[in-house]
Amino acid sequence: MVSHNVSRIFQDAQSLSDAEREELRQLLAERTVRQTDQSPQSLFRQAMVKRGLLSPEPPKGIPAEELRAWKPISVRGKPVSETIIEERR
Repeated sequence: MVSHNVSRIFQDAQSLSDAEREELRQLLAERTVRQTDQSPQSLFRQAMVKRGLLSPEPPKGIPAEELRAWKPISVRGKPVSETIIEERR
């Protein structure tokens, strides 16, 4: 069940432009990150992003086009997995 406030905010958000909705999404994402990830490294990274010294992290995952275009590299000799297993023995 969605609360009345959340429902009203959602309705208001529907009237925003695409750019304004993206700005709202970023603000909510930053707030979520701030509340869940307070390590010194993440705080430092956030400060660097805010100052424009680092770019925001790219979305996780690989685009479907890249996955479809992927081709394995052909190598000579036995598979690397066999070499690793032999070296561990």
